[in-house]
Amino acid sequence: MPRNRRQHGLVINTAVSDNINLASLERVSRLGFLRRGLFRDRTNAMIRSLDIRTPGSETIVRYLSGGNQQKVVVARWLSSDAEVYLLDEPTVGIDVGAKVEIYHLINRLVVNGAGVVFVSSDIPELLGMTDRVLVLYRGRIVKAFESSETTPDLILSWATGGQQPA
Repeated sequence: MPRNRRQHGLVINTAVSDNINLASLERVSRLGFLRRGLFRDRTNAMIRSLDIRTPGSETIVRYLSGGNQQKVVVARWLSSDAEVYLLDEPTVGIDVGAKVEIYHLINRLVVNGAGVVFVSSDIPELLGMTDRVLVLYRGRIVKAFESSETTPDLILSWATGGQQPA
């Protein structure tokens, strides 16, 4: 999931249904033809499952709130049934209620056996959502922490080129 959903995560002037099914077209088509019933069923299942608040599956994504746009991006990748998900700033720019829903979705992925790489500049969010934190400085991993055994100050110190906070 890309950091900038409007530029890289959505086809903003296209329907919710098209955006949701974009990463799994092979699952909703046969011999190059769309299986409309399956396409519609998968769309509606994702809308219900993720509680995407939209007037309908054919609503243009640009007219949804930021949180619901983010859930459409999540729905696209969930419908791909991947084994590993790379989530780059998955909650940036969305309200607190939508963040909580996204957190629940991520936790559900993990419970169902998926691997999740969670990238965030929000240190408290990282500590709350991860088991382990890898700290990068100038593009290189400089420190690894168990999330339960570190602090925001220690992470920030390593991320800014220091080693231990004073």
